[in-house]
Amino acid sequence: MRDTNSNKVWVVPLALTPWEGWPPDLTPITEVEQHRLYHYPSEGSYPKVVPNYIAFRYRSQLQSIHHVDSYEIVDSPYPHVPGAPKLDWDMPHFLLHLGPPIKPGHTVATGGVFGSARHTADLDLLLTSGTVKEAVELTKERAGQG
Repeated sequence: MRDTNSNKVWVVPLALTPWEGWPPDLTPITEVEQHRLYHYPSEGSYPKVVPNYIAFRYRSQLQSIHHVDSYEIVDSPYPHVPGAPKLDWDMPHFLLHLGPPIKPGHTVATGGVFGSARHTADLDLLLTSGTVKEAVELTKERAGQG
């Protein structure tokens, strides 16, 4: 299920190193930048409704925003992710097929958003704010949560 009318962007961090058991040249960044794919578990604290937009932050700043063109639910990254190992996940994963990157016209630092925290911000605020944290806070204010 996906809300295709939403302008909300799920902002997630990407690790600079590969997942355990994956080839050293296939990192989360490689998966997004070279293959325009992103995967996450279908259980736990992850969204059950696939976002319409997803953004990636690493190296202390927002790197890109992508429209989620389509998705599928898979039990293994192989053969869906080029170069992925033949392994089965403990639970199904959403595999997102991403549109071309949208890059802000200026540097958008994380601004105090660190680690593995995932956030949501409105698309226009993410593109116009100075930091991810500012965009998240302004989004909450708009929604009456700030």
